[in-house]
Amino acid sequence: MLGFEGRHAVSSSTGRRALLGAFKGSVVVRDLLTGACSQPVETTFDFGGNRLALSDELDGVVAAAYHVHGLAFYRCTNGREQWRRKDIKKVQRITLSRDGLTAYCGREGSSLAVVDLQTGQTKRTIRGARAIHDSSFDAVQFLDATNPQLLDDAGQRLFLVHRESFAFLDISFAPGLLVVAEANAAVRCIEIGSGNERWRYQPKNGRHILHLGYRDSEPSVLGVEWQFERGGAKRLMRWSLDSGDVLESLLLGEPADCCFGLSGEVVVLSNGDVLPTSTR
Repeated sequence: MLGFEGRHAVSSSTGRRALLGAFKGSVVVRDLLTGACSQPVETTFDFGGNRLALSDELDGVVAAAYHVHGLAFYRCTNGREQWRRKDIKKVQRITLSRDGLTAYCGREGSSLAVVDLQTGQTKRTIRGARAIHDSSFDAVQFLDATNPQLLDDAGQRLFLVHRESFAFLDISFAPGLLVVAEANAAVRCIEIGSGNERWRYQPKNGRHILHLGYRDSEPSVLGVEWQFERGGAKRLMRWSLDSGDVLESLLLGEPADCCFGLSGEVVVLSNGDVLPTSTR
């Protein structure tokens, strides 16, 4: 279906589509409403980190390379390169603003670059930041930095988020809530209004949560758990929004990557399979 072995799966800015990528270079856009796949788009992204993003608002793919090729933006309709920034190198993580018009590019050994996707111009840089995650529900964003914190849209700090491990693996939001997953550590659900922890989920030893999401139709938190010490199958977890109790636990097999789409209704595997996040 893809024309290559899928190694990456990235949800689009609205969650209505998913970007599926090869080890490097080739990507395909899958429409999660119709099931249709685009023709492959050839980019210059390379393996390592999270170097792909898909803007539905601009119908374009953001792709980063660690060295020579830098950051580029491609049109989904024809695969043509719209702009390139060879000076933005060593990108390790790309996330998009809630309106899909801005890319937050966390770089190794350099300041995070906030890039206008329509022009390719740098709006500003943020020293010491690794990533930014916007909430789609509240006017807040999580700043993964030396001192991780939740900010309002004016850039004012609401509260610090204590780090329990060496790296955040993923961040998700629900209405009024921030959910964080760290390497070899617990998942924590934090109330935005107070900064208090509502609940936590502690995986068994040797496991952690790689990806987080939110299921809107039956409000609950989603996660993909993996036994990192031994490898093997990944497991879809679904937790109660109020208590953190496990509502469902479903095996996903061994996809290289996966992401959530359609407001958490589905999980998309890197091989192109689309599965429901609940069997109830």
